[in-house]
Amino acid sequence: MTLPNFLTLTPRPLTERGQSTAEYALVLVAVTALVAVVIAYLSGDGGGAITGLFGSVFARMRSLIGA
Repeated sequence: MTLPNFLTLTPRPLTERGQSTAEYALVLVAVTALVAVVIAYLSGDGGGAITGLFGSVFARMRSLIGA
């Protein structure tokens, strides 16, 4: 019994095609995870640092425009 041509196993070429795409995707996943951890810390146990930061930024903007 012989296999049809489309079912025979052929070795893949040893190229690096697509490797940079995979590396880019891994970097994006790592950066996303890091940002999520920082945001979770700053909005939780960080004492509401994000809220304080935005509050001070908006207060400064209001003082600059005279509102």
